[in-house]
Amino acid sequence: MRNTLLLILAISITPIAYAASATYKYDSAGKLTAIQYDDGSEITYSYDNQGNMTASTSSKKDPSDLRWLPTVLELLLDD
Repeated sequence: MRNTLLLILAISITPIAYAASATYKYDSAGKLTAIQYDDGSEITYSYDNQGNMTASTSSKKDPSDLRWLPTVLELLLDD
């Protein structure tokens, strides 16, 4: 009989290796409207009339630091 052991490697996270500073902007109601980083990138936030966040946008083309690795490793074990 053949037993199958299935190992799945799903996510690799690339750590950020530098220190950064940021400037925070708020509207008159005290809601965060933007974060500006020293590298020139910016994240902006929009709110509806009730104060609920409705959108956030980033000036970076790829704001994700996650690297997805859909690697599947299958080992076949004989009895």
